[in-house]
Amino acid sequence: MKDLEIEIVDKSVKKLYGKTVFITGGTRGVGKEIALKLARDGANIVIVAETDKPHPSKQGTLHTTIQEVEAAGGRGLAILMDIRHENQVKHAVELTVRTFGGIDILINNASAISLADTEETDMNSYDLINSVNARGTFLVTKMCLPHLKKSTTPHVLCIAPPINLRGFWFAGRVAYAIAKYGMSMCVMGMAEEFRGYGISVNALWPRVVIEKENMVEKQVCRKPTIMGEAAYAILTMDPRPFGEFFLDDQALAQVGMRRYDSYCVDPSFVNKLVLNAFVDDSGTIVQKKIRKTTVEMDKSETADKMEKILEKFESLFDEALVKKTQKVFQITVTGDDHPKKAYIDLKNGKGAFRMGESPETANVHLKMGQDVFYESFVKGFKPSYAYKMGKLEVEGDKNTLRLLDNLIVNSVAKL
Repeated sequence: MKDLEIEIVDKSVKKLYGKTVFITGGTRGVGKEIALKLARDGANIVIVAETDKPHPSKQGTLHTTIQEVEAAGGRGLAILMDIRHENQVKHAVELTVRTFGGIDILINNASAISLADTEETDMNSYDLINSVNARGTFLVTKMCLPHLKKSTTPHVLCIAPPINLRGFWFAGRVAYAIAKYGMSMCVMGMAEEFRGYGISVNALWPRVVIEKENMVEKQVCRKPTIMGEAAYAILTMDPRPFGEFFLDDQALAQVGMRRYDSYCVDPSFVNKLVLNAFVDDSGTIVQKKIRKTTVEMDKSETADKMEKILEKFESLFDEALVKKTQKVFQITVTGDDHPKKAYIDLKNGKGAFRMGESPETANVHLKMGQDVFYESFVKGFKPSYAYKMGKLEVEGDKNTLRLLDNLIVNSVAKL
């Protein structure tokens, strides 16, 4: 007879040991990193997804991810499931409970994305992203609820953005914004509904863009590991939060972490990271409608007040922004008999936004009408959207549009 092996676990170190975690869409990226982080604590990890066969250009399936979960120290269960079908969700929840005896933590990670404007969005795409994001989150949470009620430390964590009602977060992605904010509204409503059961419902969202396979400019991103660490921080906070919207580094800051360089794909780009969708640079969670402009003016006054707009923007420039950006933008604004020229120099000194031709060779030349200049530099509309709609001509490095997007969004938010 073999000797009986008894594992002694220090639960002050492995706080989630033996807890059962139900994760939607966890075969790669953020979901996978959360699964692996919790597995290292000895949690039971259930991953439900449609990815049971290898993808030609993306790594990871249900089965390979569960193998990694078990190698990390957790017990794993892979379940093939389409989140859009109620009977499949019901089966997955029942199988989880039969296997591990209950559900302690639900991670609503599954998400579909479509960054198209209204005119370009077909209804099949609209239905898909809303069925997966908003409806899927609601359905899975509803099915898990009876079992979460029985847990001693129940949590629901949604990978969803803080609700920011500034118009440019909707423009060019209306269908996606509806779908993601549907998840956010689940957090807000369910946090209050479930509070009496002791179920902690919160949201987690990346402050900057997270690296994905096949991305071109990964150096301006953070690794998905930061989301795994942040999820663990939220799930083990004492006292437990209820109804909070956390950005990843914000959650880590609450448990004492202050440096995040190690999460950068390229640490030398730590000051050049690109902000994620729905995130303002202030570090605060915006849950009210904010109306801000650089200058109080009508669109018809754009040409006359260009210098005032430039002056407002330049007042926010500093050496740190110059060091972070290292680009020169040349802008031509049409609409009059004589087009107006301006340039943004974020390569030298403390930066400049002036009328005329740049004395330094520009990295990119932008040609736009007065209406686009007004919407961008007065209202905060992203130039990349104008480019997608054919209202902005770009000559040179088109990737710099992302930097200009961030500059405009952050500046209008501060003015």
